[in-house]
Amino acid sequence: MEEKDVHGLIRLGEGQTIEFKLDSERDFTDVIAKAIGAFANTNDGIILIGVSDDGSIVGVRDDPRRVEERVVGICRSRCNPVPALRIEHTEVNSLSLLLVHVAEGERMVLVDGICYTRAGATSQRATPEEQQRLALKAVPTAFERTVVEGAGWDDLDLSRLIEYLKQRAPGAIENGMAPERLAVSLGLAEVRGKEALPTVAGLT
Repeated sequence: MEEKDVHGLIRLGEGQTIEFKLDSERDFTDVIAKAIGAFANTNDGIILIGVSDDGSIVGVRDDPRRVEERVVGICRSRCNPVPALRIEHTEVNSLSLLLVHVAEGERMVLVDGICYTRAGATSQRATPEEQQRLALKAVPTAFERTVVEGAGWDDLDLSRLIEYLKQRAPGAIENGMAPERLAVSLGLAEVRGKEALPTVAGLT
């Protein structure tokens, strides 16, 4: 990215798609992990490393390649699934900066088992409603949503299914949502009459 474009991003300030961070700050690891997860769950975003909260260009204190390795390590060790990153090295005012481009994911991303979303200039823990919406982002194909004829709810491995549902929609079952209803919303089952019947995806 050209220097004038970086200045343009900095002038916009921190917000829904922009985060500033210094690699020398003590909370660097936590902020980076949460920002990556929040951008992946909300919208594409950029983390500018080497820029302070007030927009001052300080530069990366450590070797830029080492900082890049730290960011990649944080992403891989704390995010599940691992979102797509593109890290760009640039110089502004003869100071090194890193631009971490985070792409919005097709699935909900958890950071240390917690779902974060972007709200203005902050990365916040998602509400149960937001988690449920994000859990529905990756839906099965038409074939995978097809009911398996002759199969019933009892044919599912319920303990395995519930564990999967807890990962896809953290807090939903704990907050009282029936497994059958959640499975239907995720395309793992279909209601016929008064019974939830498993789909191909549900039995896979």
